[in-house]
Amino acid sequence: MSEIPTRSGGNYGCILFHKLIEADSNDAFLYKQNKNRWLEVTGSKNKFDLYKEERQKSDGRRNSNVDPLVYDYFQNQSIQGIQTIMWAELKEEFVANNVCSTDTLNKSCKRLMKQGVLTKPEKGIYQWVAND
Repeated sequence: MSEIPTRSGGNYGCILFHKLIEADSNDAFLYKQNKNRWLEVTGSKNKFDLYKEERQKSDGRRNSNVDPLVYDYFQNQSIQGIQTIMWAELKEEFVANNVCSTDTLNKSCKRLMKQGVLTKPEKGIYQWVAND
């Protein structure tokens, strides 16, 4: 008996077979506990399908394409009169807050540089290019 490691959750049980038993089954029974702590079977499913059920890797990121977020961040900073941003500030804003990984942030900045929105006058410093 175990918990299903997916968003839908729940519990399941399956028979563990010994090497000498010929008939092996992949069926698992789904159950819940009632208020008297009795197990109530709610259905059955292939035990390998339980783990496939929309399981996503969770590394804390909310969005893999952060270009619009980085663009908006630079634009908001420029409105406040700040044209240059240090790499450490970007990491603090996006990586420390689990918006994206360092690699994703770096790639996003490179894409924005190719678009002509940002420049990199020296290592660790990004500069907003004013849109006139």
